[in-house]
Amino acid sequence: ETMLRVLREGKDLHTETARLILGHEPSKEERYVAKTCNFLILYGGGPKKLAVESGLPVREASAFIKSWYRTFPGVLAWQKKQEQDVLSTGQVRSLWGRIVCSTRR
Repeated sequence: ETMLRVLREGKDLHTETARLILGHEPSKEERYVAKTCNFLILYGGGPKKLAVESGLPVREASAFIKSWYRTFPGVLAWQKKQEQDVLSTGQVRSLWGRIVCSTRR
């Protein structure tokens, strides 16, 4: 819901992510970390990858990701549902129902 609200309001998602997590107006570098984290999480990356991509120490990258999930709690539920769906159906569907990946032929 938080992510959808930010997008509906026409705000820059990466800046708002950094602002929500850090509690202040982010620098260009902090926005970059938030942007990297936004994409990294959706593609299944973790703290080590964020550390490599952002230059943060692994401990800080891990803390940032934990804060990200607290900021956007609905994403974890969505990810778990996607995992359950793919395990039960062998397919990944878009939000609009289109099959985007299938293990079935």
